[in-house]
Amino acid sequence: MILIFSEPQDTATTKTTEWLENKSAKFIRIDSITNLSFKYEISERKEICCLINKNKCTIKLSNIGAIWARRIPVGQLTEKINIKYNSVRECLINSVIREECAVLDLLQELLFDRFWLGSINTVSINKMKQLKKAKQLSIKFPQTSIVCKKKDVLQFYYSNNKNIIAKAIQDVYGFSIDNISYIPFTIQLDINAIKSMPKTFFPILLQERIDKLMEIRSFYLMGDFYSIAILSQNDERTKIDFRNYNYDNPNRRIPFELADDIKKTLDSFMKSLNLNTGSLDIILTPSYEYYLLEVNPVGQFGMVSYPGNFHIEEKIADLLISKDKEYGKAQKNIK
Repeated sequence: MILIFSEPQDTATTKTTEWLENKSAKFIRIDSITNLSFKYEISERKEICCLINKNKCTIKLSNIGAIWARRIPVGQLTEKINIKYNSVRECLINSVIREECAVLDLLQELLFDRFWLGSINTVSINKMKQLKKAKQLSIKFPQTSIVCKKKDVLQFYYSNNKNIIAKAIQDVYGFSIDNISYIPFTIQLDINAIKSMPKTFFPILLQERIDKLMEIRSFYLMGDFYSIAILSQNDERTKIDFRNYNYDNPNRRIPFELADDIKKTLDSFMKSLNLNTGSLDIILTPSYEYYLLEVNPVGQFGMVSYPGNFHIEEKIADLLISKDKEYGKAQKNIK
């Protein structure tokens, strides 16, 4: 049995489960810990743990051989907490999320000896930790600074030839209001924007702006790389951040083969972070140098799979089926 942790709206999970169904594989998808049918009991004499699938069948954890930690299924209930006092609502939301995380942590502990694609502990890895690892492996990356004072921004601006960008310190999260989606983008900072800043502010991440020949999105899966080149530099709207899509004239995306020495180094980078899957953002400069921007352990890969004709969703399904057979033979002392 394959266990998948995800979110209701995650298309990558849905496409992969369609392949699992096509291949007659048994799996259970958990999109919300709150709605999980789960039983765990422990005493001096016994230990019982099981899941209940959508067909109301009991599944012993000993029958699960492979787990895909695609997304963390917590926080789905928070929208249903409708209390007019914001302070009380916030406390309840935090309490629910802590309880959900406790259940998720227990499941991870009970299934520690199975095959995991991704990990609950590595769905988000600090960008500075990533860059420290890149530095140790001599991987090129943009000069980076986290600052909270205008004078430090100015110093970084002039020391990088007045060519810098600002971006999120950690993961970027979009949101919707009245059916309109809002997504924070990477922006270029000019002197006027810097002068308008207060003297002190919440920390922001700055990087030197690297000239791009093209942007590369590479999906990593168990040592293999599936990459596309995004030709974003011919459009002023997408030059800084290709996610600022031009729907009227989309960037061309084509399959791309990373150089062998880059693959080897990036493979070491991923292993140093204990990652067996993830989406890497890379810049190829006009002088054909590779610069690593970051890896998102749970990044979307449909934008790589379809233009590159890689069928990544099927490859993940085949991997989970194979590992489920391999690891499913192990039996735990849970009845």
